[in-house]
Amino acid sequence: MFKAIAMVAEERIRTAMERGEFDNLSCAGQPLDLDDDAHVPPELRMAYRLLKNGGYLDDDARLEREISDVESLMPRDGAERTKLRQMRKLQVIESRFQDRAGRCLRVKDDDPYYEQVVDAVSVNIPKERP
Repeated sequence: MFKAIAMVAEERIRTAMERGEFDNLSCAGQPLDLDDDAHVPPELRMAYRLLKNGGYLDDDARLEREISDVESLMPRDGAERTKLRQMRKLQVIESRFQDRAGRCLRVKDDDPYYEQVVDAVSVNIPKERP
């Protein structure tokens, strides 16, 4: 679906360029004012831009502070870190399943089987640093 739309859009742009419709634009030759969205995955950039333009996203400095606050809450204990890695891997597995199968596979954290599912997820445990 999206490929077809992209192909039609590309063809219309190419046709407009051949007709010279982009030759005398008022901003021609000026640098574009692009926000740095390099950190946002390509499939989320449009949603990110809509939220940002609507004023629903925080500024970068505040976001960095929030990230460092969350990182300071990360578990230091080996068993807790392993559990966190298992939970993250489960989220990745769920996301990949949805991308490939086209349907949702979610084990909610209030589900009685959640802990069993998390415990069943295998992760590589990095060696402790001295």
